[in-house]
Amino acid sequence: MEKKKFHVVKMHESKSENGRMEQLNKYMRKDPDVTFHTFPEKQIKDFIRKHENKENWCVVLHGWHGYKTFLPKYSNIIDFLNRYDSDKLKIKVLFFTHDFWCATQRKRHHVFLKKVLRAKNHYVFTVADNISILKKLHHNSLEKYKDKILCQNFWMGYSRAFLPFNENPILAVGVGGRTESFYKERKQMIQLSAKRNNNITRIPKCRWNIFMKSLNNFICGFSSSIHINGINTHCILGKTFEILAVGSLLLSIKSEEPYLNKIGLYHKVNCYIADGMSTIKRDINFILDPKNRKEIDKIRKAGQKHAKTSLCCEKLYEKTKNTLLKCFE
Repeated sequence: MEKKKFHVVKMHESKSENGRMEQLNKYMRKDPDVTFHTFPEKQIKDFIRKHENKENWCVVLHGWHGYKTFLPKYSNIIDFLNRYDSDKLKIKVLFFTHDFWCATQRKRHHVFLKKVLRAKNHYVFTVADNISILKKLHHNSLEKYKDKILCQNFWMGYSRAFLPFNENPILAVGVGGRTESFYKERKQMIQLSAKRNNNITRIPKCRWNIFMKSLNNFICGFSSSIHINGINTHCILGKTFEILAVGSLLLSIKSEEPYLNKIGLYHKVNCYIADGMSTIKRDINFILDPKNRKEIDKIRKAGQKHAKTSLCCEKLYEKTKNTLLKCFE
């Protein structure tokens, strides 16, 4: 049987990738089953047309920066694919949607998502945990496309995120990142820090490497999920992996526990799960109490170790490759 082959295509207009794709690309370039191409829109269509009978090939289209440039061109490629009879198109074509799925307030993203998720003659790779969440977000049934929508969390512990374990951190919870309304619990934590609560410190916006060093200064960091149009997506955010990588204690909340358990994170084993935002001050007091320092240090060390061994780029690539192979099933 012919080996499964992946052809990763970037458009000429694409800029440098975001951290996620940058890290994955390093592993993909080492994979003998993966070939990289840089094509403009017309050449992508020509490539698909030329190899339309290659049933063991998959064209992977991805790009992060330049939404205004990419979305219309990707939309054109979907129109091109949809003109095929399903039986005639043997080659697989897959779109990485990155975090488009959780950016539905942006009109151009929403229009693209509506089209890309109607996966008639292509496949979609989304960071949504499952198709049920996508159905809620987009208010339409995706049942007929469910076999062509691949769901997998795309965040990871970047190799450059790991820092030496801080034996003498600041006894406070560090909170950083964007503060739009859809980061509901993070915004609540920042509001608590604004009330002269010395137990919670907001980390100001700064370059990523400076942010990581700042996060490493604190004994604990907070991360939860993202809410779109009032719906909790239960998406495990990049902040979760960053907190673990620097050796701070990951503090999250009960609503996210089942999703954290899926990636091997458990309360008081390698992270700390608060009951909810209404009682989180009590949990913070426990974490910062000097009497509990030995236990807290043990948990955060275990969290950093788990991130290094199980949530790193290498492991994510293994998982991603297995997810991509599903389009051949």
